[in-house]
Amino acid sequence: MAESRVKARAPIQAVALLVGGAAPVLGTVLFLVIPDLPFSLSTLGVTVGSIAWAMAIFRYRLLDVVPVAQDALFERMEDWMLVTDLDDRVMSVNPSFCRFLGVAPSDVLGRPAREVLGAHPPLVAALDERCETRREITLGACHHDLRIGRVTDRRDRHGGWLLLLRDITERVHMEQALAEERDKSEKLLLNILPQPIAERLKRGGMPISDGFAEASVLFADIVDFTPFSERLTPHEIVATLDTLFTLLDGLAERHGVEKIKTVGDAWMAACGVPEANARHLETMADLSLAMLNAVKDLNTRSPEPLSLRIGLNCGPVVAGVIGAKRLIYDLWGDTVNTASRMESHGLPGRIQVTEAVWERLRDRYVFEARGPIRIKGKGEMRTWFLLGRRPDGPEAGHPGHTPPV
Repeated sequence: MAESRVKARAPIQAVALLVGGAAPVLGTVLFLVIPDLPFSLSTLGVTVGSIAWAMAIFRYRLLDVVPVAQDALFERMEDWMLVTDLDDRVMSVNPSFCRFLGVAPSDVLGRPAREVLGAHPPLVAALDERCETRREITLGACHHDLRIGRVTDRRDRHGGWLLLLRDITERVHMEQALAEERDKSEKLLLNILPQPIAERLKRGGMPISDGFAEASVLFADIVDFTPFSERLTPHEIVATLDTLFTLLDGLAERHGVEKIKTVGDAWMAACGVPEANARHLETMADLSLAMLNAVKDLNTRSPEPLSLRIGLNCGPVVAGVIGAKRLIYDLWGDTVNTASRMESHGLPGRIQVTEAVWERLRDRYVFEARGPIRIKGKGEMRTWFLLGRRPDGPEAGHPGHTPPV
């Protein structure tokens, strides 16, 4: 293509070179033969010759060498390029596109683009739209970036369409792999922290601290776990804890309760954090009853029966994330400490609650008074055992509520 342009411009360049060489000589001869002529005629000849030489160089360097370079780039492009006229006949196609189509350039030039691209409907559909566009398409197992633009002449008149196709399969696979890794990291973060806290953490809000005027806190512990674990192998101990705590985690999720952490054989959860919940105490009471029922069911299938001791309290708490490694969303305050004491001073298979819990739930739940007991760090406290929901109380038939034990 470029060689034909070079041959077409050869006569013009020859004339320019001839004029450029002859003009200074002719001017000098005329000055010597005709003395009366002004000296400026020779200068004029040199000037004309210089201009002619400059034109020849310009046409060779800029009008011939540049197209040759452009065509070389066109030939070596890895992107696939095809140009059509307004009648959708192929005017030009680069070798990369020919290799993709499995044909030689001579087999497609002048043919309708719909015939040439017939085996690839997405390309035909894009050309049929007859407008400039850019989109991602899939051809077989490969992903491509497709661009269609107008082809114009020097007067900016529309003369056809340019179709440019770039293979982006490797990039798409990398993006998919990154997205999968990002999803894994997201799931791992959500397994460690509540979603609202995880979002704040990703925005760089450290340390995270919030105060809640009302929340419920629950502690559960395996009764006599130390002698129990002495009868088991390390693998059996971990398997037993995993089975139990997975069961409790599932119950907490179904009840809308936030599991906080496990410490040894103890399990801690809260409701009303990190988002306020007007029914936090009822929700936690239902969860604690469901936990005892679930352990009873688990014991029917286990050779080593387990027993839980549960403590429940409500009141103000401080919640947050501190530190830089092994982050955990935790709670602090007297409400938390007292809930822990309710568990540690409780009885096997029972849910011990504070007077604050009893006061708020006594119209809807059944309690058994335990009476005053001495609580470490708190002195004498009145406590109750939660037995179940009142069958005749408000919302007794609510589908999410646990029946009395």
